[in-house]
Amino acid sequence: LHLKDLACPSPRWLEQELKRCSGPANLLPQLVECADVLGARSVHILLDFRNHPAESILQPNLADMQGPAVVVFMEGVTMSPEQLCALQNLPPHKQGLRRSCRAGPGLVCMYQAAEVASIVSGEGLYIFDPIGRHFVDQQQQDAVPVGKVHLFVNSDMPQRFPDQFLPFQIFGFDARQSFHGTIIRLPVNCTGNARPAGTPGSMEVKDMEELEARCEDTVKGECLLFLEDLERVAVSTWRDGQEDMKLVFKAGLQPPVSPSLRAARAAMSRNREWQKFSLMSVFVSASPIRSNVDLSIVSFSAKNNDSRVDRWRVHHTLGPRQARKFALEHHKTRGWIPLASVAALLGSVGGNGAEGSKLAEVKGQEFSY
Repeated sequence: LHLKDLACPSPRWLEQELKRCSGPANLLPQLVECADVLGARSVHILLDFRNHPAESILQPNLADMQGPAVVVFMEGVTMSPEQLCALQNLPPHKQGLRRSCRAGPGLVCMYQAAEVASIVSGEGLYIFDPIGRHFVDQQQQDAVPVGKVHLFVNSDMPQRFPDQFLPFQIFGFDARQSFHGTIIRLPVNCTGNARPAGTPGSMEVKDMEELEARCEDTVKGECLLFLEDLERVAVSTWRDGQEDMKLVFKAGLQPPVSPSLRAARAAMSRNREWQKFSLMSVFVSASPIRSNVDLSIVSFSAKNNDSRVDRWRVHHTLGPRQARKFALEHHKTRGWIPLASVAALLGSVGGNGAEGSKLAEVKGQEFSY
């Protein structure tokens, strides 16, 4: 089966990391930021309420994983087995990323939704079962964390286990060839037995319905303001009996997105001038490094059946003196940088072309600390 074993996070490690999450209600913005940290230009979150066949799957114990799930598609991002293991088993500053997530534990946040994470990326189908209840070795007596990668390209896996791949037949995935992207599938708890909050797989279908109802409040167009690479975000649903997914909300930077704007969004977090600040110069002047970026964000709401364009100015500051000193003390161990950002809404235009709220001109010097 072109099978390889992978390092999987332990239940104790997960319990510790999930304490940093702010609950399932904020799962979607955490997943959006994960996509940005991984370098995705586009992320599409699908609340998949469908139930899929479970006859031709890798193991009978995986049948529960064929039900409703939160699905994340990161376009153009392909992850290796080593990277997927590092993102789940190592602290943020050792994961090899340019920066870590500002809030939450990074990719580990996906275990709020699921006990088992199924991922397609490149040529591999990855299954991570930290609790060890589903992907069980027949020779194993005690539950242990299990991580597996099945290399499906140039193998007979898709023909032998078509139901295993069926839930992934979205976003252009074709099991006959390598996939230039990543699909993360997080099946929620459908057993009828509630799991305590803060434990893996505590989300249920009712929580998915709540995410759908509140997605415009949690995944707003403003979520793109302080990100570096992500330019488009969308949320859709798909229920049994529907021929295709249904768009709920989408937002994106107003096209075309110029190379200069892309560079400006990430310039401050990649600036290393502040690291020249010596601990001995804390008592002398150290001027902050400032930058302004103007953005226009186009958003669409299916509930209101309208679109709008919001114009924003984002101001970044790499802080002086004590902020740099504090960041230097923690940069190697936690990856901190003394960056603060604020944004002001300059104006908005509704879907019918009419001017939105009349906003006063912004005057004065922007600052953040």
